[in-house]
Amino acid sequence: MLAVCGACGDKSVGPFTPEFVNNTDDFSFQVTKARGLSSTYFFQWQITVAQAGVSQTSSISAGSGSITLQDDNGAVVYTSDLAQSGDFVTNGGPAGNWTIRITFTNMTGTVAVRLLKYVPPPPSLNPNPTIELPRGTTDLVNPPLKLARK
Repeated sequence: MLAVCGACGDKSVGPFTPEFVNNTDDFSFQVTKARGLSSTYFFQWQITVAQAGVSQTSSISAGSGSITLQDDNGAVVYTSDLAQSGDFVTNGGPAGNWTIRITFTNMTGTVAVRLLKYVPPPPSLNPNPTIELPRGTTDLVNPPLKLARK
């Protein structure tokens, strides 16, 4: 499902027209080899959960870029400088229509952003589980022997 996109800015983006895909729970945006790009892009994105995972990859040599996400109530759940690459998780907000604002100011470089619904890992995947030893046991490899009485 493709949602409505709006873009505004005082300069034409020329050969640096961004590419985007806007599906429920999955959004991606990319601009490649831009030079002096100054523009703001707004998107309405449908999300069915309370948080999104954000993956940012960039190579910005001049200027700046930023992304801001607002939840269905208009509260800011995520904001970041697009020069920062990595994987992040938004703050929680109600599922529904979120607003994505991506702004560039005289930006030269390449930027890619992907948003996906965030599903936390199940608790069973805890890398540091707590093990409780039976009372009086201090060694799991060589537990004390209990002899039966006759």
